[in-house]
Amino acid sequence: GGVGKTTLARIAYTQMSPHFEGKTFLADVREVSDKCGLAFLQKQLLSQILLDECFNFFNVHEGNTIISRRLSSKKVLVVLDDVDNLQHLKCLVGKLDWFGLGSRIIVTTRDEHLLQSYRVDDVYKPTALNPDDALRLL
Repeated sequence: GGVGKTTLARIAYTQMSPHFEGKTFLADVREVSDKCGLAFLQKQLLSQILLDECFNFFNVHEGNTIISRRLSSKKVLVVLDDVDNLQHLKCLVGKLDWFGLGSRIIVTTRDEHLLQSYRVDDVYKPTALNPDDALRLL
């Protein structure tokens, strides 16, 4: 951690979001999932994209069905920040047909191997500044 993945994802989200029908930035997916569960994150994703609709389901399988049915025709931007588990991807972005044409999914993770299970178009690996460049930046 510590090379600015979340900051870069926030900048991309801010710049790209006007071009989508719906959008969500799910911060700290690892921590929120551990504390509140994946169904909570699914509800958060849905309510942010569908503008505060209330969703009542009790397990991730129901959540998967609702996400794929309600969002399959919408062009959405989804940012998942700090993913560390394949289940996060399976339950929050599932399959490519869960979202409409032109949708974009941005995932920040410390574990690049997680992305190999999904068809990923681009991987960006931020690098830390060397000490001289870091001092010049200040």
